[in-house]
Amino acid sequence: MAVRFLSAATAVEARTIGALQNIAEERGTAIDAAKLFRDTAMGPEELAAYGVPRDGRTTRTALELAHLPPDLFEAAAIGRLPLEVAAAIGSSRAPDTIQRQLAQLALRNDWTAAKAREAAEIARLAYLRPFTQNCLPGCEDLLESSDLEPLLEIRAAIRARLRSEIRDLSAAALPKRASVLAAAGNVIDAEGSRQARAKVQTSAAYFGELVNHPGPLADLVGLLAGEITTKRPASVIVSENLGLLRESIAALIG
Repeated sequence: MAVRFLSAATAVEARTIGALQNIAEERGTAIDAAKLFRDTAMGPEELAAYGVPRDGRTTRTALELAHLPPDLFEAAAIGRLPLEVAAAIGSSRAPDTIQRQLAQLALRNDWTAAKAREAAEIARLAYLRPFTQNCLPGCEDLLESSDLEPLLEIRAAIRARLRSEIRDLSAAALPKRASVLAAAGNVIDAEGSRQARAKVQTSAAYFGELVNHPGPLADLVGLLAGEITTKRPASVIVSENLGLLRESIAALIG
């Protein structure tokens, strides 16, 4: 049995150092580590001061879990919210209301951890709408809302539209397909279709990265999300504003 001598001023500090050593050696669970980080308000800087590397899997997951609101952390601890999904939600560091919305969507739609992490990126730019009408003291947080779901819808519609254009232009760019279409009376410019497809592919490739950063494109997408109604779904709004979206993406690509 290995015996360690810890230099600590108090018993509490000794327990903390011992726990950190276990975390550094990947011997504890992410939930236990997150509890320690939450109780002590430790972050990457404090861990570095104790010599605990932050690139270990347990440490990375625990640091993300530590940012969850109490109810979601408890759900992750008892297994009601999948651990990796919970960590992805915590990585957003979004307001509690938005994190709870992420959790509800993840459970309702059976999201994978990768899908939850993608949504968490979007949640960082979501706008929190405080409840301003008559409300008993203390209930404001329960009645807050956000534009998270419309943002997810409009982004999905934009990606779907870009993928659809790539498919259509790919078909027209193929020599055999172009010949078939031309024989049917369609005027096909195969070379022009290839060039147009390349532009759309570039836009699609850059969209996911560029839209997650504050700026003109994110602002435009946020405005379009606010236009979604039951009569005007996201797909319609994207079609109406496709030119603006293309211009915004092109301006950022340069």
